[in-house]
Amino acid sequence: MDNINYDYDAIEIKTSFFSLLYSGIILLTLFIIYYIIGHLFFENKLYTDYEVKNNLVRVLFSLVFAGSCSLFELVIFEITDILGLSSRRFYWKIVIYFMLGLVSFVIPFYQSYTVCAFSKIRHIHVTFTIILFLLYLLVFWRISIYFPIYSKYAAPKDINALTEGIGRVGIFGVTFMAILSAFGAVNSPYTTLSIFLKPISKNDINVAERKYQKTMENILMKKRRLLKLKEKHMESEQHNQRQSLAHIFNIFKPKTNEISKLNEEIQELELFNRQLFQAIDELYIEKDKIAFSQTWLGKYNNKLGYFFSGYCLYKIVMTVVNILFNRIGETDPITYGLDIVVKSLQLNIDVNLWSKQLSFIFIGVLILVSIRGLLIQIMKIFQNYSKALSPDIIVLFLAWFMGTYFLSFVLMMRMNLPPQYRTIITDVLKSIEFDFYQRWFDVIFLISALLSIVFLYMVDQLQKQKLLLE
Repeated sequence: MDNINYDYDAIEIKTSFFSLLYSGIILLTLFIIYYIIGHLFFENKLYTDYEVKNNLVRVLFSLVFAGSCSLFELVIFEITDILGLSSRRFYWKIVIYFMLGLVSFVIPFYQSYTVCAFSKIRHIHVTFTIILFLLYLLVFWRISIYFPIYSKYAAPKDINALTEGIGRVGIFGVTFMAILSAFGAVNSPYTTLSIFLKPISKNDINVAERKYQKTMENILMKKRRLLKLKEKHMESEQHNQRQSLAHIFNIFKPKTNEISKLNEEIQELELFNRQLFQAIDELYIEKDKIAFSQTWLGKYNNKLGYFFSGYCLYKIVMTVVNILFNRIGETDPITYGLDIVVKSLQLNIDVNLWSKQLSFIFIGVLILVSIRGLLIQIMKIFQNYSKALSPDIIVLFLAWFMGTYFLSFVLMMRMNLPPQYRTIITDVLKSIEFDFYQRWFDVIFLISALLSIVFLYMVDQLQKQKLLLE
């Protein structure tokens, strides 16, 4: 009998090992595919016109992208019951530890090293890097003092390195999510509904283009004048090189001042012309939007825009309700909505069965939309700051931002899952105070939504003034 039990235990261990190995091969293969996709996005979308010579920066960005996709992949596997339960939980922890290591330590350290690269002396460079990284660690560690990230029911044994890390990362990530979601909720009606389109005529564009051409001619004229002044200055310098220093200073000073003044005028005109070029581009975009809105596809998009605008308005209203009444939803939106429809129409439908299928579709769409939305934001950030900052610094920040965002998205996604599928998150992060992150999201979302309304109104007024000036 003992031999039978021993053989049974050995078979179970062997099966478990092969299950882990099989799951690991599948997940590693998918991870490599995600890594390649992240690398291609980096090369073909972010840096089409710029060259990043630092290969480690590319690798870090692609690793974070692959790790983020793997997180969502395991959530989908949980819903669809793909791979063994123990394998899913094992690799779920590994992926979270992997992402936390990148976001909490590797990327911040290398970012500190890159920022301090202004010093060419090695020991000074290393010293400043260590100081900056230690300051970051101090802020990262101390931030938990000011936020209730742990559940009051959490046992000391449940608080480990994983919950310590994701609890702190979640504060930053949930804040980013709330800000982006709020701006999207406010900006969505503004960009999708045809009622917000500005009437643009061909004459408006022609006037702006003539002004651009006139300014360009003015710049060329001033540059020719500047070139002549510099030539005269060089001739005078050669002619008077034997005269006294004081006499030379008195002769050159007026010409030098005139050259400097002319340079400033040219720079101001070039700045104005760049802004004018952007305004003309915006006029063409607006004109194309008006033309598109008259097509059947444009009318369909407009109706779809009303639907999404209604959802965005509902989201803002429910956020206000949650804050005022200190309410935290316990039912996922799919089950809640399906339950209302079934009761209203008196349908004979198994809510639990259908909620599983619809939850799979909803979470899949939610993940795809979130990844797409974040990548669009990343591209906008890069386009705005790529010329002002070092490309390495920008990419490292974007990699950190992406990892932080998606780790926090896992925390927030828990509320969108039916209770039976939340265990993959709650079992591993049982000491986390999930309600705090939901409330924090609501508060930041509401503040950001109000600020976004003010911001978009000011931008709209500035654009109107710009069009009047043109």
